[in-house]
Amino acid sequence: MTTKNRSRAPRTDPAVRRTQLLEAGAHLIARDGFANVTVEQIAGEIGLVKAGFYYHFDTKLDLLTAIVVETHEAGLQILDHLFEEGGTAQTRVESYIREHARWIVEHSDRVEIIRREAAVLPKAQGSAVTTFRRRFSEGLSDQIRIGQGEGEFDPSLNPRLAAHTILGMLNWLAQWRRVEPSLSEDDMVTQVARQALGGLSPSTFEPTHEEASNGQV
Repeated sequence: MTTKNRSRAPRTDPAVRRTQLLEAGAHLIARDGFANVTVEQIAGEIGLVKAGFYYHFDTKLDLLTAIVVETHEAGLQILDHLFEEGGTAQTRVESYIREHARWIVEHSDRVEIIRREAAVLPKAQGSAVTTFRRRFSEGLSDQIRIGQGEGEFDPSLNPRLAAHTILGMLNWLAQWRRVEPSLSEDDMVTQVARQALGGLSPSTFEPTHEEASNGQV
């Protein structure tokens, strides 16, 4: 009697499965809203049963927390890497804007979730998100301040306000990805980078009488 060797399908690496669940969850939550998505739906999206979800996450809220926290961490890695490079502040800021804009367009579901759903996170994780956002603001503000000292950026700008304006433009790319699907990824990145950098350039506008009187130039 002969015994047939039965080959088993290779098991998916747990880290890969976890990433698949994060991506599936991000897609469904961005589309339908956190309250309207079930664990079964998320697991089923990648061919798992409910128990497969609970192997990686204790609750649906844990998955949402991971999406929000890990998305911020990925963005900060881009910021930290580019701002450690040499060259001028203008070069570093331009590289950051382009790289972060491209990352947001490619992960628009995750960014949209942060905009809509971060408020439901537990207090500790909500505080962590606030800290992440502060790091984005401070990192970009510092580079704008350096660029002003190097004569590349408008010295009349408030660095923190300029940084928040740019970060707001970048975050809204996730929305524009849905509003203007006809725009290519490259077009969106190029237009946002051009507008953001144009806003930092030394101003060519004549100040109003009130601005000149208040010393805002």
